Amino acid sequence: MPVCAFALLSGFFPLNEAAPAHARGGDWRFDRLRRAQPLGRSTVGTIFSWYQRDAGHLSGEVIELLDGMLTINPAHRVTMQQVLDHPWITGQQPLAGSLKGWWGAATRWAGRSVGATCTAVANTT
Repeated sequence: MPVCAFALLSGFFPLNEAAPAHARGGDWRFDRLRRAQPLGRSTVGTIFSWYQRDAGHLSGEVIELLDGMLTINPAHRVTMQQVLDHPWITGQQPLAGSLKGWWGAATRWAGRSVGATCTAVANTT
């Protein structure tokens, strides 16, 4: 579901295969994404930076939702209930005008600027 949501909202798929590059049929992007997430980089920002694409058409709310859904480590990934309760799904405004910390520990990446993430990733990968 997260990959389909990403593709529907961005117009392209984030990864070819969710397997390490050294595995048969693996994708180099998976390894880079696996390294970027623990550093607090937005998954969406990281992926868009690989293709030098602009994510300006995506709201902060949907970027945060996709980041949470596309988290590789299942211990940090959002639950289905958290997805259903997310402001982008419910259409409700987030409390205090900020999504940062909406998921708690599951979204260390919330509130990061996609543009800043794209620049940082481009400079380190």
